[in-house]
Amino acid sequence: MYASYCATPTGDRIAILGRTRTDVAGIVQAADGDRPNLALAPAPAIAATPRDGTILYVEVGLPLGKLLQGSPVAKAAEGVERITLELGERAGNIFVEAKLRAKDRKQARRVADIVNGARAFVSNLGLMEQLPLAVQDVYDGLLAEVQGSDVRLGFELAARDVAYLLEELRDELGAALR
Repeated sequence: MYASYCATPTGDRIAILGRTRTDVAGIVQAADGDRPNLALAPAPAIAATPRDGTILYVEVGLPLGKLLQGSPVAKAAEGVERITLELGERAGNIFVEAKLRAKDRKQARRVADIVNGARAFVSNLGLMEQLPLAVQDVYDGLLAEVQGSDVRLGFELAARDVAYLLEELRDELGAALR
């Protein structure tokens, strides 16, 4: 894995990761304006639109059903054409958001129903009660919502609560490993 850190002509600072030096060099050239930027093409393969405060933005423009082919959840993932994951900080809060872009609103509703049903199933089994309270709070706040053909799943917590959660998880994992 190769990486580079550079500034774009607009002044944005970006980190670039690639499998080869050639991949990274090509991306740097596009960021510098020396090479065509595919994100500016009429139909970009990736629709990079991170929210303000985003620290990590990942977007995969492949059909999820094909990526999960052969797995038990492949049928549920049919019709999901793009996945976006964002992690960031805004106004003292840490946010995580996943978006699944479905081919239409009906498919998005189906995916949200499956996610929310699985969430309810896990809750009813009482499995969440075995986890730290902070994890339970995050889980309780997760709900798949449909917005057009997108399914949104995310949460936002105060940074101090995230720090507490990480400390609690560290303590629990440390105790479990002893």
